[in-house]
Amino acid sequence: MTPRNFNAAELDEMQVDWQRTHNVKIVAELHGCTQPEVVQALGLEPAKAKSGKLSWEHRHPEEAAAFYALIESGTSIAKAAAKYNLSQSVGWHVYQRMKEGLTAMNNKETAPEPIAPADYTVPAKSGNEAQNVYAAIERMSYLVDLMNRQKLLSDDELNACERIMAMADAFRAGIEYSEAHNE
Repeated sequence: MTPRNFNAAELDEMQVDWQRTHNVKIVAELHGCTQPEVVQALGLEPAKAKSGKLSWEHRHPEEAAAFYALIESGTSIAKAAAKYNLSQSVGWHVYQRMKEGLTAMNNKETAPEPIAPADYTVPAKSGNEAQNVYAAIERMSYLVDLMNRQKLLSDDELNACERIMAMADAFRAGIEYSEAHNE
């Protein structure tokens, strides 16, 4: 497969889309190319470009339950993590997610309740609401990038932020469409 040559405008647009979504699959779909082409064009590290990566406790639920029980019985996180070939940092994050019930352990995950039409009210038309949402997404993207460079976010936290920004951008696009067609 020969790499596709993108012009400067396409690369700029692709970079903006990457900053908005941090999702290689979405950027590839938007630009009609493959995921490896996006990674190559933007110069991304393959590890950074992965999306949809499951956390350790999702990949190893039985071991995760034993890991959690070991810590709850008084073993230090460092010793328990070493037993399961995890770094202390990863072990701490796994334990925190399990402690807070954010994993499938104990089936605590539930789908959010759908919004009933009677519960939803259309916000008042301000004319620049889409711009306000876009500015907020840009600020969040900057903050997430800054925190990620300082290694303050785990992979799961980074993925959650990316999903939130992608949903917010879809919301912004809906507002933009509404503003354009309801004037």
